Amino acid sequence: MVERPGAEGRERTRWHALSVADAFGSLNSGVAGLSNEEAEQRLIEYGENRLEEAPGVSRLRLLLTEFTSPLILILIGAAVVLFAVAGAERTWDHVVDASLILAIVLANGALGFIQNFRAEAGIASLRRLASPRAAVLRAGQQLTGDA
Repeated sequence: MVERPGAEGRERTRWHALSVADAFGSLNSGVAGLSNEEAEQRLIEYGENRLEEAPGVSRLRLLLTEFTSPLILILIGAAVVLFAVAGAERTWDHVVDASLILAIVLANGALGFIQNFRAEAGIASLRRLASPRAAVLRAGQQLTGDA
C-alpha cells in the first residue's frame, strides 16, 4: 500500500513508477483535483504549505558580531596592552596609539552594523513583496491563490 505524502514514518514512494490511476488513488485525488472537503481536511491535518521563517537577528546581536572576528579581537587586545604600557610608563604616547586603534575598530564596527542592518531590512522587504501564486484544481475548477 502506498502511503499519503506527509505521513510520519512513511516509506519513500516511487511516484514515477505508479500508474496515473494508482497515483490518484493513493493521493485520494483525481483528474478534477481535490474536492473542497479533502483540501480542507488536509489543511487541518497537515497545516498550511509554508516554510518556517527563521527569527530575525536582534540589533544587539548584529552589533556584537562586528567585534568577534579574530583580527578585531587582536586589535582590541593591542589597544589594551598599549593602555597598560602607557599606565606603567606614565606617558601619553601609547594612550594616543591605543585610542586611535579603538576609534578605528569602533568606526569599522559601526559601518559594518549599518550595512548588515540595511541588508536585513532589505531582505525583510523583499520577503513582504514576494507573493507566490499557485494554480490548483479544486472540484474540477481551476483556482489561483497564494501558494
